[in-house]
Order: sequence, then C-alpha cells, then structure tokens
Amino acid sequence: MNKANVCPKTLLITLLATASLPLLAQPQPPATTMLGNHRICETFDEWMAAYHIDLSDICQPKHPRAGKLDSTNYKELCRDLTAIKEKGFYPDPYVWRKEEKGIAPTAFRDFKLPFRNLNLKVGSNPIEWYFLGGKVLWAKTERDLKDIDASKEVDYLKSAYGPPTLEKLVPYQNAYGAKYDLYEGMWEMPDGANIIATEIRDSESTYYPYKLLVKFNSAEQVAATKHAIESDKNNNPFK
Repeated sequence: MNKANVCPKTLLITLLATASLPLLAQPQPPATTMLGNHRICETFDEWMAAYHIDLSDICQPKHPRAGKLDSTNYKELCRDLTAIKEKGFYPDPYVWRKEEKGIAPTAFRDFKLPFRNLNLKVGSNPIEWYFLGGKVLWAKTERDLKDIDASKEVDYLKSAYGPPTLEKLVPYQNAYGAKYDLYEGMWEMPDGANIIATEIRDSESTYYPYKLLVKFNSAEQVAATKHAIESDKNNNPFK
C-alpha cells in the first residue's frame, strides 16, 4: 500500500512503561484536510457516520417515516447508498439531499465546525461527493455571487484553511468587449490534498452571473492528476 495515499487518522502514541527508558514521542502525521466534520479521503462508512446516516434504518422494507410529512424515496436512497458501500464507488458525484431545516451552515467560514445536520450544505448549495475504492476521492461545491467580487467568499476559505499557495486574477473579455478579472486560487494542504477555487461567469444566469467553484481533492486524486499530466507529456506525438 502506498503510505502517501493513506488518510491520516489520530496517531496513537505508545508509552514505554519502563522506568529506565525515556518516553519516545512519535512524529505526528500532517493534519487531515477537513470539509465540515468530513475528512477528504475518509471511507464511505466514516462519511455516513459524519452525516449520521443509519443504512439499516433507511433500508427497512416499509419505512415508518415515509408518507405525507416525509417525501423521501427510501427505497431509492437505500439502493444508492448500498451500491456505494458494496461497490466502493458511484458512477456520478453523489449529493446527500435529505434536509434538516434551520441548521445548515451558511458559508465557507462554517467548514471546520462539527455539523449536526443531515444535509451538509454551503449556503443553499449542496456538496457533491465522488467515491472511489470505498472512500472520498474528491468533493465539490459552488457559491453563487451577486457580483463579480469573490473576495468575501475567498476570505472565508482563507479563514478556514490559511493563505493560498497560489492565487491570481485572470483577465477575460466577453463578445461585447466587456473586460473583467476572475479569481483562481489553490491551497496545497499538509496531507497532500489540495483545494482549488475558481471563479466563473455563467452567461445564462441573470441573478447570479458569477459563481465560485471550490473543489477539495484528496492526496490520491492529486497524485493521479499529476501522473496523468506527466503521462501526457511523455506521450506527446510532436516531440
């Protein structure tokens, strides 16, 4: 197993109880990149536990809460979650949409808080989770911006994860000649994961023409991306 791709957990330090020997402090692993109370690279069982999902409860033959007050399709929900648990992946990014009103976090500043709600959101936008090998490979969300300035949302990210490793404003010009700058930033995390924030312009949206897309890549995803880039360089037919 590649130790670089193992999701760090709390390190257990062994204490030597022999009086004649000094205590040996073990080196601490790098801090794990968190999204709320989720670890980016956690197993599917850990992901369900963080959302307080009880699969045996959801998969009851005739769910007692299903009805007029609860429109959840428990049969479909059971099928999707069971498929991820048994196969270790889902063909598309998965969104946990079951809501508990009133306690959804409102912005990036809430990312490090231990959420109690079932529907982990960033504002009104759900988080997409992609699973591979039975664990989280990456997660993605977006923030709607009422104007071009993404600085407030970026400040939330900086408050939660520190200053970005790289950031820049990229100039753009539309078909009508209007010019504007869009934000791009990347946080390289101690555990090998990274966070990439990209501001985009949605020409089809009138109320929220700008969005900030934020993707949380596990160390495994980062390594796979780097490998793919290097492979493309080596396979360049024009060299």
